Amino acid sequence: MKYYLLPLLLTLTLHAGHMNVAYGNASMNQFSKKDTMIVMDIWIQEIMKTTKHSATFFFYDSSTEMAKDFEERKLDLVITTGVEFVKSFEKSNLVKAFTGGSKEKHAEDIIVVLPAKKSLQELYSKKDPKVALQESEEIAMIYIEKNFFEKNKEAKIEYIKTRKRNAAILKLFFGKADAAVVTKKTFDFAKELNPQIGKKLKIAKLSTISARTFGFFHKDFNPEMAEEIRSFALAIGKSARGQQILTVFQTDKVVETTVKDLEPIGNIYKEYIALKKENNK
Repeated sequence: MKYYLLPLLLTLTLHAGHMNVAYGNASMNQFSKKDTMIVMDIWIQEIMKTTKHSATFFFYDSSTEMAKDFEERKLDLVITTGVEFVKSFEKSNLVKAFTGGSKEKHAEDIIVVLPAKKSLQELYSKKDPKVALQESEEIAMIYIEKNFFEKNKEAKIEYIKTRKRNAAILKLFFGKADAAVVTKKTFDFAKELNPQIGKKLKIAKLSTISARTFGFFHKDFNPEMAEEIRSFALAIGKSARGQQILTVFQTDKVVETTVKDLEPIGNIYKEYIALKKENNK
């Protein structure tokens, strides 16, 4: 199971209090809800053997409903995508928390991948470009559409949606798409598995827009408890048990998430909406 679920696990490892934790389904679109629930139950039961801490988990299909419950203080910690926070949550209610991260700073940033011999100009000139991306990864769609609005507003993008990001890379590799919009980490890993991918494909554009998940406490959640949980989470890799947890969730470390981290996503979303209205789409 990927690091998207790690913040849920970390909330159970200290402090004998209770917390309501919400997870947006948009953040786990590579996994089924059933599989997620099974994995989380196994790990929760393991950790609950040695702690009095309790937490109730809620999975939301609707970011609007999740934001509403957060606003009404039914939730203490929310983990979802940056786009979901930008679109549906009041920033003044958000307090820094944490999420899974990578050693490389830009590993989760969105990139545009093209065939090695093709250029962005050629991509933007197409009337019906085929773009491969992970199903439900809204930030990838927003990013590529904004670029087309600016370069060729007449283009009609045909999306080739895949269950996982690496599958989007393969669609491009086998000539089923004109471009793939994934994360840098995905492309780097694909090249390691198959060096031919690195020879046949290239990163044509690297953004500063992160596709990772973000976690935030509610501003009215017990500040001492929030700080204790956050401090523990950020230091989890220092223990053998913590390293085991990070390995299982396939993440390098736990990183702090702040409201400022959402600014690049908020900016591109505003620009995208403005261009969409301007082009009547």
